[in-house]
Amino acid sequence: MNHTINKTSSTQINPAERIRVSEQPVSGRIANEIVIDEVSSWSGMVLQEHAMGGIEFRYDNKNFGHLHDPPGTVATADVILPKDLRDRLVALGRAHNHITDKNGISKWATITMKTMYDVMFVIKLLRLKYERSVKTSRKSQG
Repeated sequence: MNHTINKTSSTQINPAERIRVSEQPVSGRIANEIVIDEVSSWSGMVLQEHAMGGIEFRYDNKNFGHLHDPPGTVATADVILPKDLRDRLVALGRAHNHITDKNGISKWATITMKTMYDVMFVIKLLRLKYERSVKTSRKSQG
């Protein structure tokens, strides 16, 4: 897994080029590798095999997201989010209800990663959950 995220300042990238790159299709395998490479670099993050296949992201012994092995060419990420955010993302079409949540009552959202934009979006959602988890963990310890 040698794929890295371009961390160059967005002010150094031509906006038209940034849009072109973000809309590029990405294979499920590559999408998962990029997410795994980034998330595994976060302090205290534990990655393990998910019970239903794929990779699970844990912090403070809590699962807050996982990637599924891509069936064919498209990867999916399941992320636990604040319910209001999950509901807004579903309403906007950026996510859909988790496969086990037919009634929309869960905090889990499923995001399909077809483009680099989708991959970066998943990383941002996972980072949001990670930062909240770190903050909560520090409060309970202190």
